[in-house]
Amino acid sequence: MTAIIGLTYSAGIGAITGGTSVPLELAGCAIADRDPDTGFCPPGVDKMASHTMWIGIFCGGFLTAILLMYKVKGAIIAGILLVSIISWPRSTSVTFFPHDPTGDDNFNFFKKVVTFHAIGDTLGVNEWNLGGASGQFGLALITFLYVDILDCTGTLYSMAHFAGAIDHETQDFEGSAVAYLVDGKFRKHSYPCPCPFSSHLNIRRDQPYHPNVKSEA
Repeated sequence: MTAIIGLTYSAGIGAITGGTSVPLELAGCAIADRDPDTGFCPPGVDKMASHTMWIGIFCGGFLTAILLMYKVKGAIIAGILLVSIISWPRSTSVTFFPHDPTGDDNFNFFKKVVTFHAIGDTLGVNEWNLGGASGQFGLALITFLYVDILDCTGTLYSMAHFAGAIDHETQDFEGSAVAYLVDGKFRKHSYPCPCPFSSHLNIRRDQPYHPNVKSEA
């Protein structure tokens, strides 16, 4: 799923897009050539011709892979920085700040580098009136719930495996239910305090760490 998102126009290099006869179609056409209503590359438009897409493939993909192959420290950061710096000049075809109203607004915000936003209008503000909410609210809620479950599960089980607390028969760890409940409760309150994960794993802090060895009470 993450790979597909990274190949789309909205959050990636724009190599694929949705289709009518098939779920996905090859894209890569320039943003100006896309259908304004559907977002697809219309027939007759050259696909795989977007300059920004090829910058992402070669500078963000192949270069990073080569650096990783040679075990260069900071390889991923180097690829991200290179693509970012290339997109800064406004006079190129791959700029993130084209000379249009949207590009001007983004560039004016980008020039601030560091700025301060008061949180007086947002701190502790909760809106519980869902009368005007559309179906997009339910979709967003389910999406956040799904992502939270994946995030919590990955974190809990990776740390439990690292600590040697996984039961090899049940593939579970002691206190997993309580850990999920604690995660759900405190995520609801926007992370007011950290999850006491180690207290549910029953890990002896006075014993040396041994990977893949079940800790004793």
